[in-house]
Amino acid sequence: MTKIHFHSDLSYFGGCENMIANFLNSKKMADKHEMTFSFRDSEVYREGLSARLTEQVKTYPLRFPIFSIYKKMNSESRSNFVKFIDYIRYLIEYIPIVIVDFIQLQTLFKAISPDILHINNGGYPGALSCRVSVLAAKFAGIKHIVFVVNNMAASYSHPYRWIDLPLDKFVAKNVNYFVTGSTIAITRLKKVLNLNDNQLRSFPNGISVRETSETLIETRVRLGLESFQGTIFGIVGVMEPRKGHIHLLQSLLEIDSKEMPPFIILIEGDGGILPKLKQYVLENGLENLVRFVGVETQIFNFMTLVDALIYPSIQDEDFPNVISEAMSLSKAVISTKVSGATDQVIDGQTGILVERTSMRQLADAILKLASDHALRNSMGEKGRLRYLNNYTSELTLDNYLALYESMLEKR
Repeated sequence: MTKIHFHSDLSYFGGCENMIANFLNSKKMADKHEMTFSFRDSEVYREGLSARLTEQVKTYPLRFPIFSIYKKMNSESRSNFVKFIDYIRYLIEYIPIVIVDFIQLQTLFKAISPDILHINNGGYPGALSCRVSVLAAKFAGIKHIVFVVNNMAASYSHPYRWIDLPLDKFVAKNVNYFVTGSTIAITRLKKVLNLNDNQLRSFPNGISVRETSETLIETRVRLGLESFQGTIFGIVGVMEPRKGHIHLLQSLLEIDSKEMPPFIILIEGDGGILPKLKQYVLENGLENLVRFVGVETQIFNFMTLVDALIYPSIQDEDFPNVISEAMSLSKAVISTKVSGATDQVIDGQTGILVERTSMRQLADAILKLASDHALRNSMGEKGRLRYLNNYTSELTLDNYLALYESMLEKR
């Protein structure tokens, strides 16, 4: 039996980790391959992983160091001098962190000696340990490497990317296959890393429908909606500027209260811009239309409750899992035209696609679905069929199994 080792590095169990859970829980995978998994150790990640794993798999939590500065931190109030000092600190810390990551990963890889290394990364460059794992794998004698990129690759236009160039060249040369969820993301990755076509694959992320832990009535009562008769829209995701929450709130100001059918928007999640979003709701009198519900640990309880999903993201996306999850539950979807969302949602059939940052189009889409129960149901039913034909976890697993087998045959 061949050995496959999965590696991921994220501080929390985010959407791009769901495919990892699908692999580790798959009996079809377990029948053909011995699976192991390493990840950045954190209490939040372990809780998310434990909630998703249904099978016994050997896991290796690793303690990777972190940079003392955050590259994407808000720099509006920071002077150029402070930004320069932060950049120098980042450069000084880079090599020592690479070395520590390398030692841990090479030691692990030599101990378990997998036939295939499957790396699950966010965007690109993403987590440093994911790229260093390619270096460690080669020194540990692993010949087959699959590198999954779940977002758009960043170019070398920013100074923080310049130091990545040597490691990126090594990654590009030594990874057998790069995989993304959308064709848009694979095109961007090819350009950034100067890859060959034979290194590239695009598989839509597969979604497994999870059981709910409470009834629909129980969820309604818990969220204080037992007597609400209007349309319930939901948003799921971390609260970062790229997710477009503020544009959604701004779109509500485009709606004339005289033409407004009863609806409410439930915003799930947490993140750095949450205080700003709450303040905007209060300042603009949107309390009757918007409600923040916090983090839903059993997300399918929440997804089952809503009548339609809104996905207002404006950048840095690949193949949004939450859209496929909504489709699997027969929910209509309103989404901006970002990356894989344009493949997932058939405009006018399974949902409505709007231009990024177009508040008017987003407002019109909300009004349309809130006013037409039959249309929502029709879109939801068609979305469910599209999910079954394209985006189940079984279909994606078959794609990866075929890829693994082709690599082993070449050996």
